Amino acid sequence: MSSSPLLPIINPDKCGDEAEQKIERKPRSLTMLWLDHPIFLFGDVVKGFGRGSKQLGIPTANFAESVIKSLPKNFKTGIYFGLAQVPSYSQEVFNMVMSCGWNPFYQNEKLSAETHIIHDFPNEFYGVELRVLIAGYIRPEWNFTHVKHLIKAIKDDIAFAEKTICTKDMAKWKRMFFES
Repeated sequence: MSSSPLLPIINPDKCGDEAEQKIERKPRSLTMLWLDHPIFLFGDVVKGFGRGSKQLGIPTANFAESVIKSLPKNFKTGIYFGLAQVPSYSQEVFNMVMSCGWNPFYQNEKLSAETHIIHDFPNEFYGVELRVLIAGYIRPEWNFTHVKHLIKAIKDDIAFAEKTICTKDMAKWKRMFFES
């Protein structure tokens, strides 16, 4: 499915568009937005805010600010899906979901890119290289009134990504971006 390029200007409003937050959130179908051109990011995993594993029960691997600054200038914040690899752990490529934005629930003061790799890792892995291919867009950032709603939305995003990624042949991208 081809779509128009996903390159709108980042909204400087850290809480997101108020009208967008009030829309009724209906269950998603398998029609979402694949990027015309995937975005590839790589860099060492840095310590984040400590919320993913501890507060949410959904561990994330975080990129340094310098990696986030390498995103296209008009990259839209939101929730994305794609592929990830931690080469020092395994040559296997896993599905992933990434939040790239301001995290309105936590009122972040700086942009973050937090990747949840859909795989159970035995240990944390700070300081090792993470490679991520952003293949598609799931939704904009939303604010929530309670952490349980945030957790539910993240779990829905993960389930949606798992169903969606298998609908496209990703072999070409895996060869291009992950095989050394």
